[in-house]
Amino acid sequence: MSTETPPGSDEPPGPESVYRPDGRRDAQFGRRRQRRTRILRVSLLALLVAGVGGLVSVFLSERQERVSVVAEEEGGQEVAANAATVPDPETAQLSAKQFESTLEREGVEVFRIRGARTSSDDQGNVVLKEVEVNYPRGDDHYRLHANGATYNEVTNATHLEGDVSLEGTDGLGVATDWMDLAEGGMVLTCADGSRITFEGLTAIGDGLRVDFRQEMANFRGGATVTGTAATGEIDEEPRPVSLSAGTLEYRWREGRMRATGDAVMEFGASGEPLRLAAPSLEYRWGEGILTARGGTTTRLGDLHLTARSLQLALDGESGDALAALEARGDVVLQAPGGSGGPGTPDREAGSDESVLFLIGDALDVGFDSAQLPSRLLLSGSNRGGPGVLRFDYGDGSRRRLRGQIVAFTFLDGVPVEFESTGSVVLDEQVPERSQPLRWSSSGVATGRFDSDGVLTGLELEDNVELTDTSREPVRALAHRAVIDPSTGRVEFSGQPGKLLLAEGELEAPRIVFDQTAACSEASGGVTITLSGTDEDGRGALPLAGVDPAGGPSTITSQEAVLCEEDGSLFREDVETFVGEYHLVAAQLRVSGDRKRLLASGGVRTRWREASAIVPAETGAPDVDVAAEEWRVASERLSFSEDDGELRYSGGASAAMGDQRLSCDELTVETVAADGDSEDVQTRALYCLGDARLEDLAQDLSAGADRVVYVPAERMIQLSGDVVVRTGEDRLAGTRLIYWLDDGRYEMGPSGSAAAGAGDP
Repeated sequence: MSTETPPGSDEPPGPESVYRPDGRRDAQFGRRRQRRTRILRVSLLALLVAGVGGLVSVFLSERQERVSVVAEEEGGQEVAANAATVPDPETAQLSAKQFESTLEREGVEVFRIRGARTSSDDQGNVVLKEVEVNYPRGDDHYRLHANGATYNEVTNATHLEGDVSLEGTDGLGVATDWMDLAEGGMVLTCADGSRITFEGLTAIGDGLRVDFRQEMANFRGGATVTGTAATGEIDEEPRPVSLSAGTLEYRWREGRMRATGDAVMEFGASGEPLRLAAPSLEYRWGEGILTARGGTTTRLGDLHLTARSLQLALDGESGDALAALEARGDVVLQAPGGSGGPGTPDREAGSDESVLFLIGDALDVGFDSAQLPSRLLLSGSNRGGPGVLRFDYGDGSRRRLRGQIVAFTFLDGVPVEFESTGSVVLDEQVPERSQPLRWSSSGVATGRFDSDGVLTGLELEDNVELTDTSREPVRALAHRAVIDPSTGRVEFSGQPGKLLLAEGELEAPRIVFDQTAACSEASGGVTITLSGTDEDGRGALPLAGVDPAGGPSTITSQEAVLCEEDGSLFREDVETFVGEYHLVAAQLRVSGDRKRLLASGGVRTRWREASAIVPAETGAPDVDVAAEEWRVASERLSFSEDDGELRYSGGASAAMGDQRLSCDELTVETVAADGDSEDVQTRALYCLGDARLEDLAQDLSAGADRVVYVPAERMIQLSGDVVVRTGEDRLAGTRLIYWLDDGRYEMGPSGSAAAGAGDP
């Protein structure tokens, strides 16, 4: 039961309303209660000074001071009697109905308390209504208001309730239904659903506790934060900010806010806000740093980023504008890309949109003044793991690049180029194949994008090695390679520049390989060596009289084009070597199956005819004729393995030992050496059109319409209008047979002239 003291009176109520615990009247209770009431009133004032305004104690020195608190009575009368003295250095005089108290130190106001009406009850509670406390702290100022306050003299507990609010500098404020004070007013505990405002943000949650000693406030039962953060730009609206978490800790003097327990934070307008989710988030607004730990997820429009930890640097001059981003541990960045996937000859390339992935251990991103990415750096783990740049296309195909470091540059927030260093590996896969379609390695890789995010170029440098399996396996070695992803063309340059084909090897300072069409272009001094394969039956160049055991064929030129199906073309200073066979021409064409060739422009050939066995007369041993060197020159040369003919045209001339042949067209007919051998030997040589024969050793010359040379018989046949000159002698006829080894000839009839035979 409580009794209220009437205004202007300190006398206790009548004794009839007071009983002892055993039910008997206590005659001394009235006087005790009168003294206790006075002490309680003064103690309440002292508690509010030391509790609600407890922050002021930091301004008090160690020495004892005596401060007078003057309370004015309603109507302006001063109460001098019935005052009590508290143990601490302050003293207070209190009216019965309301008070206004000011605490000063050396003439400076420390705090001021206003209240109206007090009451007390027999449980030791003292009640003050309409409470307002004002107290400064240096440059800061705080104001506490409540409809009522209750102090218990036994437990020393202070409870505020009814529209409790705390206001401070820099927008700090607390609003709650009730508040408990502890630790001399330095610790505040608030009701569930309390609201605290700071730095333009508002947090609402359960279990709010404010500790002025550590200048900290926290929610322990879940909290949501909403509000705006200034951008720093005069013409721009503040950026919306929202946060939800299981717990929230705010340290206003340190400028730090920390959220834990499924924390989710968003920056920016509702259209494309920056969204962070992590077990722990910490925001230091004074430093402009936002840190997330414990498995983070970040979304910005179409960008999706996951990592073990994340740190955002916010531009201090531009409010909360993004300045930099750092992600660490199991980093995966996902973003939309353009079209242009890797293709095969049976598949249309470049028609599918892609998704870009960055996978690594560390990611660093810088932003420009418009909060658009300006630079990006991805690296692998410190244990040597690579950073990965991957393009996944809608049809299931994929490009993947792995390197220790991958760096991006941007233009107006759009990626325009990337560079990867440190043992770079690039591979391309398509759904039809279990193994990569192509893969390469190098020391450095650079890529370029167009404005739509399509990968338009790849450049590899430093010990480049590339393998293509789209058709027959092709392997390339070079110092530098430039890849056009849209066309499948690769340009190799530098030394060494080498293309390793299934049937041979190509070397040149510059090589262009068409991955889709399986064609190669080379320039700057080309050397190709064709070894052939048993599987496809293609061997070295098949030329008349060439021994296949002589080794691979080698072709040199200034320029070359090689295609698997369409064949090859060599231009400028062409030279071909097949064993002892040597061909020189301005241009050379070779069919894809290498069974046909065509040379033009000052063609010159040289080879050593295979040795032959010449049958002797009856009863005598056969004669082994030693191989002789042939030299043939013409304007054009063609060969067909199917026809077995090597044809020279456009003024052909041949030198065979001491013999010389010239005509309009010269054909070398070949045949297999025997039924079981793949060796090719010359069966006959045909010289047609204005044919001429000269034997320098025998001083013989002859002219005819047609000349046939049979190497196996060492015999030359001339027919048509045959004219033979030996010294001063001249013979004419329609047919002449000339045996080379002994210089003997036999002439047939020619019109009115008689046929003859003889030795030169």
